[in-house]
Amino acid sequence: MKNEEILKLWTDRKLQMETEGDFSAKVMSRIYKYEEQRRKPLFNISRLVEIATSNPLAKAAMIMIAAMAGVLRVVFLLCTFLWC
Repeated sequence: MKNEEILKLWTDRKLQMETEGDFSAKVMSRIYKYEEQRRKPLFNISRLVEIATSNPLAKAAMIMIAAMAGVLRVVFLLCTFLWC
């Protein structure tokens, strides 16, 4: 059999298959129920980023934390090189 004949037989057989009238509605309702029942994550990083970037005080705190981390890194490197 050639590929075209196999495809034609398959499509003919597929066209003969009968489904209920509300089959797609049942499938979609199950999908919606599944999505509603799915558990929300305990820690939502996107929400944390949204809060941090929308609040000016949070932005200042992030900058200060980054600056402190940079200073600590430099101090650590200086101590490592000087005491070795």
